[in-house]
Amino acid sequence: MIGAHQSIHERRVAKSELIKKNLLLNEGNATLEKLLEAKNRELNEKNRELEKKITEVEYLSVTDSLTGIYNRRMFEIMMDKEVSRAKRYTHALSLVIVDIDYFKKVNDKFGHKVGDKILNKLSLFIKNRLRGNDFLSRWGGEEFAIILPETNVEQSIEVCEKLRQCINQIEFEDELFISCSFGTTEYKLGESIDNFFLRADKALYKAKELGRNRVENIA
Repeated sequence: MIGAHQSIHERRVAKSELIKKNLLLNEGNATLEKLLEAKNRELNEKNRELEKKITEVEYLSVTDSLTGIYNRRMFEIMMDKEVSRAKRYTHALSLVIVDIDYFKKVNDKFGHKVGDKILNKLSLFIKNRLRGNDFLSRWGGEEFAIILPETNVEQSIEVCEKLRQCINQIEFEDELFISCSFGTTEYKLGESIDNFFLRADKALYKAKELGRNRVENIA
């Protein structure tokens, strides 16, 4: 009887200990699960922040900080892309370079803040009047570049002339009007991108030499 009593007592003690251990284990698992959930939430939040920063960096790397349109780097990327498409599908492709006439005089007379407002307003105006597949970028200073896919030089001249006339009618500040010169050319199958751009640039200088506020092209 004493032996049986001791055996039962030992089993009860062992069972009690086992129950305690199971409770502690369950509590430990619950705590661990909560910790893992918290860590996962923290990790997901950090991933979202990282993705947001990556998006911001990518945006800034291809965007002009003043006007919000694409910058020169993105222009070069898109130029490569559109020239490749023109070669592959033998589509027409035109390039336009736009320059604000006498912009230095505007800055000297009205100040750089007014000059910045003009650049912002002009870039937004041009962007809103282009097609969805056209590409506008700030080349530098007061110059802008426009890529017109599937557009021949005659159509490009028409686009530029409409823009030129509308720009002349915009009052950028009180009694402050500006004009722009446009140089445009059409891509020749097989030519280099540098040569393509050079011809558009020459067309712009031709427009300046002939009095500004006009559209010129070089074949």
